[in-house]
Amino acid sequence: MLKYRDENNRLTVTLAELKRLTEAEGRKYYQIGNIYYSHEYREEYILIEIIDDILLHFQAFGAGHLFIPCYSCGTFIPGIADKDLALELVEYGAEFEPVAAGINRH
Repeated sequence: MLKYRDENNRLTVTLAELKRLTEAEGRKYYQIGNIYYSHEYREEYILIEIIDDILLHFQAFGAGHLFIPCYSCGTFIPGIADKDLALELVEYGAEFEPVAAGINRH
C-alpha cells in the first residue's frame, strides 16, 4: 500500500499536505546526475539541473524533458505516487558519469 493512502488507494491527506509532507524526502531522492525511469512515458530521464531551487529539470535519453516543481517533487517518489506516475531511481550519477562522458572504465 502507498504512503498517505487508505485501503481504497485514496489520499488520507490533501494534495497540499502531501506536497508539504514529502518535499524534504523528494529533495533527497532526486539528485543531479541520477537516472530515473518514468513508467508513464516508458523512458529513462537524467536529472540535469535544479533551476533556482524551484524546478527540477530532467532530460530523456531521447528528446523529451520533464520539469517538476521542487515543492511537489516528493509526490513522484515510488511508494508515495501511483506506479505509473512515479519516477523510479535506476542508477546513481557517480556510476553514470564516465559512460556519459564516453569513458570506458575497463
